[in-house]
Amino acid sequence: MGGAEKNQNRQPLKRKILQLTLVACAAVYVGQQSIQAQGVAPGGPGGKADWLPANKSGFGTSHTTLSKVWFTLEGGRLSEVYYPRLDTPSVRNLDFMITDGHSFAARAQDASSSTTRLVGPDHGRRDNKGKPNSLTYQIINTDTAKRWRLTTSFVTDPSRPTLLIDVEFTSLDGRPYQVYAVYQPQLDNPAVEAPLNQSGVTEGNALLSSDAQMQVASALVASPAFTETSNGYLETSDGGTDLSRHFHLTTHYSSSPQGTVVQTGRLPLTGLADSRHVTLALGFAAAESTALDTANASLKVGFDQVSDQYADGWDQYLRSLRNPPVSLETKDQHKLYAVSAMVLAASEDKTYRGAFVASPTMPWAFGTGLFNPSANYHAVWSRDMYEIVTALIVEGDVAGSGRALDFLFNVQQKPDGSFPQNTKVDGTPVCGSLQLDEVADPIILAYQLGRKDPTTWRQHVMPAADFLVNFVSSDGYPAPL
Repeated sequence: MGGAEKNQNRQPLKRKILQLTLVACAAVYVGQQSIQAQGVAPGGPGGKADWLPANKSGFGTSHTTLSKVWFTLEGGRLSEVYYPRLDTPSVRNLDFMITDGHSFAARAQDASSSTTRLVGPDHGRRDNKGKPNSLTYQIINTDTAKRWRLTTSFVTDPSRPTLLIDVEFTSLDGRPYQVYAVYQPQLDNPAVEAPLNQSGVTEGNALLSSDAQMQVASALVASPAFTETSNGYLETSDGGTDLSRHFHLTTHYSSSPQGTVVQTGRLPLTGLADSRHVTLALGFAAAESTALDTANASLKVGFDQVSDQYADGWDQYLRSLRNPPVSLETKDQHKLYAVSAMVLAASEDKTYRGAFVASPTMPWAFGTGLFNPSANYHAVWSRDMYEIVTALIVEGDVAGSGRALDFLFNVQQKPDGSFPQNTKVDGTPVCGSLQLDEVADPIILAYQLGRKDPTTWRQHVMPAADFLVNFVSSDGYPAPL
């Protein structure tokens, strides 16, 4: 075969390669451009809302009182977020969906093996010798098919009510992928087991939402910014459903008023070397515009600086406590002790000081609508407070234990000396039962804290003791039973 014939045969192959290269480049280019959202989503009000299981793998907040936001992790993802009080869940979940754009789409937690761990402000890049100094959590989702790895780190901004999420996405097979954030706000602890009455809207590259009473709003933004957004209704027009069916967003709705809102944003990530990192900010306030300002302010500071400040606050708290017991011998034991101390401290509300909730969760028996809106376990129980405060006393947190007893005596205690079964953090009763151990526990705490002054005795201890001594149940049994 002559040289001229070889060159002629190579020309179609070269053109084909060039065409494929141009198509691939165009696809990446289009994927990185911002697509404008338009129109109102159909299918409202959408499906019934619910909450997630109580088997949390992480719980965090800053040690400051300025940042009235708490996050939880469950099943390899972000679960309920509480704002503006620790008895008020305002987010159900934020998931990440991974797709190749044409053959599959999966939620990261469903398609991967997942590890949740505590890390230092360096995102776990250095060994901190088994001594966690903050409630900085990291989730590592590794695709079971070995195609990608998603690493997300979580902190709250000590200066404002923002949750920051550091996202690192890596392609493990050298192919580009698409990553979407799928966010379901459930603001101000709404009644679930039915469609909600909340609203979502795109403003620029931000996803804003608000509750029907205009009491709580959220703003989800990214840096670099979302390249596509959509607002929809759960199970009818939401982005997660669209991605599951078509492997890419086929609709980009600018608003979804009065329903169970799900908001979706495409992140400018492919997993390849130059497209692996983004930061998300989820800000809260009473109004959407303020929530957006809050989220953007945290983004401007940046994840690294915020996470340093977050870690410093918790490190200072741990240093203020007594040395751990000498009976702790291993790194794991010291780690468990430190994490337990921080979780107990994080369980205190930041508006109503001294109000420590039993648990930032919705156990299965109560998360399905038996208590609606959700209330029971993220409430203040005298019994659980006793368990928390005795731990604070042992650790040396004198101020925290004193605030707790003040809350019990000055907010919860009734005129007859008894205590309610439980209350919200502002003292509003939740359940109506009487449990006598919860009347006795504050008396014991007062003794353990050395509250022996005449006022405490006359106004709090003696009325509680008199109630117990004189109590007779409706069945005619005196206390104790």
